[in-house]
Amino acid sequence: TGIWQGDDMSTSHMAYTVGTSMEGLPSTSQPDLLSQVERAIFQLYQDPNPDNKITADRWLQALQNSPQAWSMAWVLLNHQSVEVQNFGALMLQSKITKAWTELPQEQYSTLRLELLKAVGRFSGGPRLVLIQLCRALVAFAFNTMPELWPNAVVSIIHSLRGATESVPENFSNAVLQLLTILPEEFESTSATVVASKRGVLRREIQNGLQSVLSLLEEVLSSSQPKTTKIAAMRCCCSWVQFGLPLPEVSSLVEQLFQGLLDQEMLPQACETLTEMVSHDDALKYPNTLRKFLQRVLQLRDFISTKLEENDTVRASSSE
Repeated sequence: TGIWQGDDMSTSHMAYTVGTSMEGLPSTSQPDLLSQVERAIFQLYQDPNPDNKITADRWLQALQNSPQAWSMAWVLLNHQSVEVQNFGALMLQSKITKAWTELPQEQYSTLRLELLKAVGRFSGGPRLVLIQLCRALVAFAFNTMPELWPNAVVSIIHSLRGATESVPENFSNAVLQLLTILPEEFESTSATVVASKRGVLRREIQNGLQSVLSLLEEVLSSSQPKTTKIAAMRCCCSWVQFGLPLPEVSSLVEQLFQGLLDQEMLPQACETLTEMVSHDDALKYPNTLRKFLQRVLQLRDFISTKLEENDTVRASSSE
């Protein structure tokens, strides 16, 4: 068996992290490592004793840093508890980001497939687990594109559509979450693998821009819930940094302007349009930008009124 699909779950491999029995945690002499993880996670999140929380956190960190975490993460993802599932997803993301060299290259394709399946499986929630799995898949993409995973952005969209084809709304939830995280992780990550080939990654991500824009137009023009459309607008906001060709996204811009007329979608539509026109690349298209701004000015009073109404509603609900 491989490093991340191993079936040897004996606690003897964790002896160096725990040693003898510690107060509040089971001894490593117990045969079931999973029960120890369950107990530690329970103590970390629900035990009122701060010493137990510290002990549990250290033990879980040690497990997360061990090679055994590659296999244990998948066991935790199959658990019924959301907290345990979330820790399994977090463990995967941590291993892919910080311990990539532990994984043999011949296992990359299998790991990619399993990550895509996991994102599809959790596409309907819980959202916390979905976010961590998306971050894990993005970290995997950064480690393997473009040499081992060319056209990764297009591949991800296609694969997730196939994995969630029976529930279109779940596809939108998963793919929009992942495509929102990808640009954010590109900007914020300090991983050496990203820093060493940042330019290459940027170009590779930009190669998927048209597919992303087509997807966003598809969602915004559909009959999907407003929450999904707001997520699409938020995703668009994340991709502005890669330079949106304004003359080529007129239908997307039209959908965003339509969003300004809806009380719920207005704030995000306004933020996304603002990001688009304030980005340096917008200056490349002066004629389009001029028309864009003229339309915004025509709606200025309407937008101001609606935003004030939203603020009033929020203030009333918080009282």
